[in-house]
Amino acid sequence: MMRVGLVVVAGLALGACFNPSFDHPQCGPAGECPSGSVCVAGTCQRDGVDVDSSVPIDATDAAVDATDAAIDATDAAIDATDAAIDATDAAIDARPDAAIDAAIDAATDAPVAMCGNSVPEAGEQCDDGNASNTDGCLNTCMLARCGDGFIRAGIEVCDDRNSSACGTCNATCSAAITPRPATGMVMVVTAGNHLDGEFLVIDDGINPPTTFEYDRNGAVGSGNIRVSASGGGPGVMGDVLTMAINSAPAPLAVTATHSGGGQVGLTHDRNTAAGNRPLIETVADSMFIVGGMSGGAAGDCLRNTGCVSGSDCLSGVCVGATLACQ
Repeated sequence: MMRVGLVVVAGLALGACFNPSFDHPQCGPAGECPSGSVCVAGTCQRDGVDVDSSVPIDATDAAVDATDAAIDATDAAIDATDAAIDATDAAIDARPDAAIDAAIDAATDAPVAMCGNSVPEAGEQCDDGNASNTDGCLNTCMLARCGDGFIRAGIEVCDDRNSSACGTCNATCSAAITPRPATGMVMVVTAGNHLDGEFLVIDDGINPPTTFEYDRNGAVGSGNIRVSASGGGPGVMGDVLTMAINSAPAPLAVTATHSGGGQVGLTHDRNTAAGNRPLIETVADSMFIVGGMSGGAAGDCLRNTGCVSGSDCLSGVCVGATLACQ
């Protein structure tokens, strides 16, 4: 009986510090814990969780396994990304430097849309990438043509900014025209050979024609310029006609010269083909001879016609943003 009592007493004493049911497992005196758990700070734990936790051990293990699987999947994705990067690096390393440079240039150095980039674009007839106006493409990206105001090397001889026959260049830009005035002459006769009312008409091509009337009785027609025929030989009559022309009150762009004898020279005041106008006369004496006006060149382009200088224009003035005759 005594042995049985001691066993009971010992069992009771052991139960006071170690619960064999492990409902609330505390470590035994010697750190005893259920199989599969360890004693941590006086408490039996399995995988960091009290063996009596409200979370089932199997559920905890499943969560841990799921986390491990997620980590493994992430690692696999990272490995796949690293593999793609390695493949790209390998492809770049395998390409020649020139090919890489060409690819970079193609991506970053595409020409900006503008005249002069060597790429014909909308609104451009051409684009040769230079600022020259003497080749087939102007610096405005328009095709060169006769009449554009620029002399095309090897093709054109001249170009006065128009395609007409006026001005300092012909209509095909194949021949330059040197500006010069029209000239003419009058071979006068003795005053006694004139009939009263005979006349000479001079047309300068710019202003209204001027009529010079030979007068023997002191009266001339309205608007006519009087040329006295009261007396004198050819030399005197040459002086009389010269004075009448140079002192005419009406606008007349012709100057007369007389150096003796019976011939009076006439010269247009402007370098212009407009002065090539015939002299008209009604003198009965066959020795009264006129010639011209003729020989004038250039200076005959009308208003708003393209020009490069006043020598092209009838007005003598070439101005404006587009350079046109006034």
